[in-house]
Amino acid sequence: MIKKNTLDKNSNYITKILLKEPLSLLFDKINPIIKHCQNNHVKNILEIGTFAGGTAYKIAQTNPTATVTSIDINKFKDFFSLHENNHIKEKILNYYKKYNIELFPQDIETIQQIYNAALPNLELIQTDISRINVEMFDVAIIDGDHTINGLKIDLKTIYNKNKNCVLFIDDSSYNHITQTLEVFAQENNYNVQGYCPTTNGNYDLIKLTPIKDKSCKRKKNMKKTALLLGCGSKWGAVFTDELLKKNYEIDLITSTGIENTGITNHLIDWWNSDTKIIDKIIENLKTTNYDLIFFNQNSGGGLNEHFFTSDEHFPIDHWNKSTWMNCQLTYYIVKKLNAKIQENTKIGWMLTGLIDSTDSNFWQYAGYASVKATNLYIMRGFAKFCTGIFFGMQPIWFPAGDEIKDAINIIDMIENLTTTDSGKILTKEGTEWQSFCPRTN
Repeated sequence: MIKKNTLDKNSNYITKILLKEPLSLLFDKINPIIKHCQNNHVKNILEIGTFAGGTAYKIAQTNPTATVTSIDINKFKDFFSLHENNHIKEKILNYYKKYNIELFPQDIETIQQIYNAALPNLELIQTDISRINVEMFDVAIIDGDHTINGLKIDLKTIYNKNKNCVLFIDDSSYNHITQTLEVFAQENNYNVQGYCPTTNGNYDLIKLTPIKDKSCKRKKNMKKTALLLGCGSKWGAVFTDELLKKNYEIDLITSTGIENTGITNHLIDWWNSDTKIIDKIIENLKTTNYDLIFFNQNSGGGLNEHFFTSDEHFPIDHWNKSTWMNCQLTYYIVKKLNAKIQENTKIGWMLTGLIDSTDSNFWQYAGYASVKATNLYIMRGFAKFCTGIFFGMQPIWFPAGDEIKDAINIIDMIENLTTTDSGKILTKEGTEWQSFCPRTN
């Protein structure tokens, strides 16, 4: 029988593993927090609810110029005596299973000491929020008492002394936490953004950003900005024209171009494009921040009907190129434009009903449907981890003669999107596409 490594028997080995893979129960939810801190050059970060300390350690490690303070009352004996927290015990026990390591609830404070000694910009303190100076912090991560009263105490204590602090609240998928945060944000003028959607329709991590000046809300006559791909002809040109009427200044990446005041054309040969060409176009984008980024290009699509009818025609190069143009290119642009995407930037993909149909004849559109389906999941990946409001459009169809009406409806729908809509697929009427609503068990 292989003996398990435990903290009291092999502490040096376990310490190396703890620092290599920090013990954090936020898992992927830590990524939006790290990204915010890095992008905004945050100097002072507070975590309420240290637990083992792995979250604070990882944030301090990835933000070496910031100071991270993590607090906890450390009443772990009481915490683990509750039956409802047995699943946390299991997570701790199995966290390092692949390293043949077993950790137990009684090890938590020892693990805290390991993390506390590991980095000069990290301090773990056994105390509560009433005993610290919250005025100094740029960001606060609230992951402590998950009761309504406990959450309200943390929120009010920070708000009363530091109205500029950005708040991240973990485990917000619980209805009582979501509701408490919605009321708090509305009463105290915070913007709400959700990350990591769950099966109950809530988000498991919520970010509250203070709206510092109510007068900063956009006036009707102020210019808005859009980056459009593939909106230079057909319905896309109508969409572009209607955006101009709504006072948008537009960067248009297109193979055709539209000559109109308010449009800057960035011409592209889709079939011969690559990352170097996209980099050059991005260098020429003078807009600082975008209100809207919309992907509507439909060049090619890989396997379609005629590719199955001849034994001599193997369209691998065509297929690979269409995947680049329709999918990889959109992913690349969003990643490269990270600095131009803000909390309320809308980033959308035009999709198609062909990705979800029982019609046995739709194999004829395999290539087109496949790139649109890939875009759907690219969109949802960004919605989970990144700043911005990411959405998909399922237009059903655009009847001849209704192009202008449909474009106006879609623009109105886009402008009314909020952070709670990120990750959704919407129809041109503004309703959520039922075929791809989040599934429940």
